[in-house]
Amino acid sequence: VCAKDLLGKSDSFQWLALIYATDASRGAMVLIITYYLTYTSRVSSDDRSKYIVFMLVGVLLIKVIMIIPMQSYAKRNGEKFAEYIQIIDVWCHVGIVISTIACFAWTRNANGILFHVLSREVLKTPHLFWTILSATWICDEDAIHKKESREGMIIGIANMMYILSYAVFASLYLVIAGMLGLDVADCSSFDDNADLYDACYLA
Repeated sequence: VCAKDLLGKSDSFQWLALIYATDASRGAMVLIITYYLTYTSRVSSDDRSKYIVFMLVGVLLIKVIMIIPMQSYAKRNGEKFAEYIQIIDVWCHVGIVISTIACFAWTRNANGILFHVLSREVLKTPHLFWTILSATWICDEDAIHKKESREGMIIGIANMMYILSYAVFASLYLVIAGMLGLDVADCSSFDDNADLYDACYLA
């Protein structure tokens, strides 16, 4: 009932739900990284695992390094931060598009995709603050309009939109990859031999 009310009557929440769905579509693209490293960069199974670990550790470090000072600044300059974060977010998304085109035009090796993932994470982090601020604004707007507090329900519905959209787009990406010719072999019988496993996987 709350979801129907918000999606049907709140323009602000409709936009937030659309943004969450869009974020999920981009988040689901991480599924392609493994296939890109294997079939485009042509790295071995061991090197592929190393690159994925580098990406995960790099993303974690970037989040910690960027979020802590941004949180500190937001606490000291709340109004100014809220005023500029949307502008920063827009320009960061422009930067993501440019960096994506530049990275894949520049090289197809594993270092290129590693640089793309880490640079994208740097530019994507301000978006996290913008979505959180947007959700709080919608909660305030809803409380004023409805004369009741529904913060948990609103945040829950927004996260539900993200999870459902992620599942849909992840499935869609894999279906499209299959339609474009991706045919992954079953190489489990070569798990004990790294050389044969790589030969099977890259065949």
